Parts: sequence; C-alpha cells; structure tokens
Amino acid sequence: MVESGLVGHLLDPRSPLNIESLLDAITALLIDCKIPSLMRIKSIDSFITRCKFKIRCSLY
Repeated sequence: MVESGLVGHLLDPRSPLNIESLLDAITALLIDCKIPSLMRIKSIDSFITRCKFKIRCSLY
C-alpha cells in the first residue's frame, strides 16, 4: 500500500520532509532556545520544559 499526502512524506526516508528531519529540526530549536536571556520569556521556557521531557523520554 502506498502512503499519500503528509504521511507519505513523513514515512519516506528519501523525502526532505521525513520524520527524522523534523525531529532534528525540533532538537536544534530546543538547543537554540536554551540561551539564558531567551529562557526568561515564559512561552520559550514553557516550550523547553515540555519538549525536553518528551525528547528525553523518547531517547530511552
């Protein structure tokens, strides 16, 4: 069965929009947001807190 649409792009390892690329982008964003002056912004601190827990849990 051939996947189509967004799911097809996410599951296709040759697609520039695959799941590994998206996970790499979110991990890079998380690392870039860990600057102390940015962490004082409540929305960024909340994003880091939520994503850090989920990324840490998915690694184990």
